[in-house]
Amino acid sequence: MNSRSDETKQNQLLSLRINQGQNEVIIDFSSFKAFLDGKVLPLTNTQFIIFALLVEKQGEPLTRREIQQKLYAPKAKIHTRAIDMHVSALRKCLGKTVSASIKTIHGVGYLLS
Repeated sequence: MNSRSDETKQNQLLSLRINQGQNEVIIDFSSFKAFLDGKVLPLTNTQFIIFALLVEKQGEPLTRREIQQKLYAPKAKIHTRAIDMHVSALRKCLGKTVSASIKTIHGVGYLLS
């Protein structure tokens, strides 16, 4: 596990800058809330989990399989496009500027740059 995840478990708060340093993101794992430039993001639980995963792995690919493992029971049958639909809804909540930081890696998953 990476040091950022270990640090998160201790602090329950993760703060970083995205979008080439233009925006500050804070993930509060204890309250299940995400903040963008000091404002609470209106995320569903599913969107929060996906966003938190992307933030934790910033700069590294996050596979659809990793997202699926965090969201669903091991033997759950989900529609193959379900993850894509959740990410699409997340992008809408984040707005144009920040959503542009979430890159689709075709055949793999997503990357928060």
